[in-house]
Amino acid sequence: MRQIAIITDFGSSHYAGILKGVISSVSPEIKTVDITHHISPQNITEAAFVLKESVLYFGRDTVFLVIVDPGVGSSRRGIVVKSEGRYFVGPDNGIFEYIYSDGAYELYEIARKDFFTSSISNTFHGRDIFAPLAAYIAADKDIRDIVVSAENPVRLDIPRPEFLNNKIVGEILYIDSFGNIITNIPYESVRNLNCSVKFRSRRLGRIRNTYSDVPNGIPVAVVGSSGMIEIAVNSGSAEKWFNIKRDRTGRMKILVNIRGQH
Repeated sequence: MRQIAIITDFGSSHYAGILKGVISSVSPEIKTVDITHHISPQNITEAAFVLKESVLYFGRDTVFLVIVDPGVGSSRRGIVVKSEGRYFVGPDNGIFEYIYSDGAYELYEIARKDFFTSSISNTFHGRDIFAPLAAYIAADKDIRDIVVSAENPVRLDIPRPEFLNNKIVGEILYIDSFGNIITNIPYESVRNLNCSVKFRSRRLGRIRNTYSDVPNGIPVAVVGSSGMIEIAVNSGSAEKWFNIKRDRTGRMKILVNIRGQH
């Protein structure tokens, strides 16, 4: 019996509870783990990042049910991905980009959709297709008549930092519940460099080790748990301090100046 780890953008609505009800109806013995239901609505890049950050902390007996699905009801495929013993169930919209880029994988398309219920909603495939299929996999049921081998998954264009002569220009990947701004700049890329960080006209100085390396209420650049450069406010929220709207995060540039150049 496998466990199911769930990521959605359902927020505090009843939809997440319904997923668990469907899973339990397949097998009440399946353990479910809520990674988060607070992905920003329809934000596929954010969901892909959260999945990437979570995968290695779960065993190979895990099925990841990931539902951030702005194309629900359209011609987009439903898929199952298998990688390193783990299964990933969700829409074919790029949400599993980091799984594809990290190594070998097997891809399957959900070919039969009425395996659990004959009534399929055009707006809630999470309930009618993805959750029961994840439960079937977790319960070791035979799914060979439900999925077929597939190729060419939709790939997501994850923003990459731009490395220039004396600077690195990055973008925001994710803002966590504390308001910490996680960038796409790996700390490893600047570990041995003398550099300073600038964001929205604010010079943050050198990259610090902890939030408390600056006074309360002051913005700071630190190395986050993701290994990326993170912009935070000690005992506060960088999201609020910089007045950021989450639907515009990817357009916001982070500048790392190298060797003290400004």
